[in-house]
Amino acid sequence: MRPLHLKDTYTYIATDKVMAHRLHTVILLGLLATLLLIAMVIYAIVHEPAKMSESSRKVAARSIETGAGLYDLHCRTCHGIKGEGIGQLGPALNDRPFFTERLKEVGWQDTLESYIISSSAHGRLIGTRPKYAGNESTAVMTPWLEDYGGPLRRDQIKNIAAFVMNWQPTALGKVELINLELPGVSLDDPNTINLGKRLFTESCGDCHLISDVSVPSRKAPVLDSIAARASSRQPEKSPEEYIRDSVLMPAEYIVEGFDPEILGYSCGSVLSATQLDAITAYLLTRR
Repeated sequence: MRPLHLKDTYTYIATDKVMAHRLHTVILLGLLATLLLIAMVIYAIVHEPAKMSESSRKVAARSIETGAGLYDLHCRTCHGIKGEGIGQLGPALNDRPFFTERLKEVGWQDTLESYIISSSAHGRLIGTRPKYAGNESTAVMTPWLEDYGGPLRRDQIKNIAAFVMNWQPTALGKVELINLELPGVSLDDPNTINLGKRLFTESCGDCHLISDVSVPSRKAPVLDSIAARASSRQPEKSPEEYIRDSVLMPAEYIVEGFDPEILGYSCGSVLSATQLDAITAYLLTRR
């Protein structure tokens, strides 16, 4: 073994200093990384609820938007494009009683949204109100869930329920919407009247007689001069209102001698708003 020289001692000391410097650098970087990680965790804790809430709102908005399209396609013909209800076809879904009294009326123990989902999925065989009551052969509302023969998946029915529940703030008067002035249908338009005449022949002429227009096979009130007679039927209504309500709610006013239960048939069909306007326009020309 060679003797240890002073030069070798300096080499060992220099090496120890380098190692110590490197160790201090590693410790410092580790400490900085730890502090950065802690800062990121704290930031996530503080801001994550807001991000989750925003994400939930976006999901809910997409569900409502999807439900609006499905409602327009499958539900508005009976419940109205604004949920206002259409005659005897379907009750209002956008009014205070629906949101405040419906669950008590039917004895439903869960939420209103679950009631909408269940009623849409399974349908309703009988109604809780005579106006919408079904019978042994006709349900108030048929099932809409594909599991029971309907056209909709369960997620689609949930989207429709979300859309209907979105009416709650306006129905309860918490939010007031701005009414948009949309161009209406002119009941004096010859094209509208001609469309109404064709629709009447196709949809109403098998029961109602109008001279030179329809040859009914079943007995129902004659509608010649209906526009002139409408005012005397229900004086509180205009002829237009009486005709519209008679189409939407045939059983509201029964002409003497024409009780549909006695005759063994009733009026029933589904019309769009445009078709209803057209038939009303045509019948208003029968004076």
